[in-house]
Formats: sequence, structure tokens, C-alpha cells
Amino acid sequence: MRALALILVGAAACTGGTETGNPVTAELRMHGHSSMPHDYAVGTAAGGAVITGMWMRVPGLAMVDADCATAVASADGMSAQDYTTAALVELAVDDAPMCAVSIALDPQAPAPTNAPSELAGATVLVTGALVDGTPFVIRSARAGTLTVGEVAGHFRVTADAPGLLLGFDVATWLRDLDLASATPGGDGVIRVDAQNDPLRLAAFEAALARGAELFRDLNQNGEVDGPEDALLARGSVVTP
Repeated sequence: MRALALILVGAAACTGGTETGNPVTAELRMHGHSSMPHDYAVGTAAGGAVITGMWMRVPGLAMVDADCATAVASADGMSAQDYTTAALVELAVDDAPMCAVSIALDPQAPAPTNAPSELAGATVLVTGALVDGTPFVIRSARAGTLTVGEVAGHFRVTADAPGLLLGFDVATWLRDLDLASATPGGDGVIRVDAQNDPLRLAAFEAALARGAELFRDLNQNGEVDGPEDALLARGSVVTP
């Protein structure tokens, strides 16, 4: 597993305190996954389309308190990452209720030298191939804050269960795009972006937040392993 550099965290700002005040190191892994792997798989084909790259410019994230108002822990200075491989962020938090995780999308966030050239000026870049081998590139410049909010009440990070997974579901992102009926360009590549296919890009961006999900990650492996890794929160919109 490739890990992000350890981020130093400030956990102040919440004047009301917490229920316990016990410090916990949350291990939050960010990883692409698929709820429909036979149609859209990540990394290795499983009978349908396969995602070979999922680059996102996420310069920072924050854990949000139970009132959904204050960041109680944050990580900054992150660079663009290919989330087909899980990336680890460690955050110092209190064992207290929280309502959300929020992530920033910024086209100006730094990118490593091995980032694809198509990532320039974009916040999200998805590359892959359809079942017939036709390559595709989806490029979005959507910027703002993506908040992944609670779906069944507040959640906690405890010393006994410090693992969280912030998953990006490629099936949610791609299932309404009907890429199989898209026309490749002269280079044989299907391109979904503002210049080449704005209608499919709009569908992709409409699903962008909805595909972000926060799970419990009991064995801390960066995967959704079953019902024991309960869904805690889901994204709704990206706000400016």
C-alpha cells in the first residue's frame, strides 16, 4: 500500500469539548472501489470496463463535529493521488461523535511528476478501457468542498476501531454515462470533458459527490469487506 506522508493535525476550534476527550489516531484510507465490479472494476478487469487510473487533486480533508459545523481535525498539504491504490491519512481525533468528512477539490493542488498530462487544470481524472478494449478518459475541473455526511446518525473513531475508508465508487460515477455508445476521437480514445462531451461530463459531475462514501474499515485494509464495514456517510453535492 502506498501511503501519504503523515500529516500533523490541529484539533482545536470546537469550544464545546467532547463527550470523552480520549485521543485516538484515526487511520483513514482513501481508495477507489466498485459496487458493480462485473460492470466497472478497479485495477483488474472482471468482465466489464476496467478503471486503470483515478487521479484526484485533494489538497486537504477534515473531520467534522457532531453539530456538522466545526472541523475537529484536518489534514493539509496533500498532493494529487491515483486512488486506484489506497492512500493512508492519519488524524488525531477525540473519541467523540462526528457527522461528516469533507474533502477539498482544487485544480491548483500540487501533483507528483508521474501524474498524467491530462490532469493539468483538472480536479478529477479517470482513465480506463471498455470491455472491448476501447480506452476512455474522463476529465473534470469541478472544484470546491465535497462533504460526505452521516447516513444513520453520528459516528465515532475509537481506539478499538480506528479504521475508516473514504471510498470512491466508480460504478456510481460511470453507470449513467453509457460510455459504450460514445464515439471515440481520431486517436481511438473516448474523451469525456468540457470540450469533447459536455453532456456526459455533466452526468459524471452530477454523480461525483454521490460516489464518495465513508465506511468503517475494521481490518484497516482499505477495502469494503462486507456488512461489518458499515456505511457511515455519503456525499451529496460539491459546494464552491
